[in-house]
Amino acid sequence: MDLKLKGKIAMVAASSKGIGFGIALELAKEGTKLSIGSRTESDILEAGKRIENETGTEVLASVLDSSDANSIKNWIDLSLDHFGGIDCLVVNGLSASNPW
Repeated sequence: MDLKLKGKIAMVAASSKGIGFGIALELAKEGTKLSIGSRTESDILEAGKRIENETGTEVLASVLDSSDANSIKNWIDLSLDHFGGIDCLVVNGLSASNPW
């Protein structure tokens, strides 16, 4: 399927495993450059390498704690510095303590 995303920049939160990883992988298959973030550094770096190896797309993998405003700002700043812009944001995951 061609979603016309080739060359676009997407940020995907909580993307080291599960649904978030699946979303990031599919975006990469569509030609989207990715900034992915998750809490555990080793997991997000591994996810980034896997996506790069499987798709050839450019991936920026960063530590992201989506419950911390400073961490979110840092992720955005890193993404903007690296790619020069952002076209798409996927906010993935809700914790049991904050379902909305």
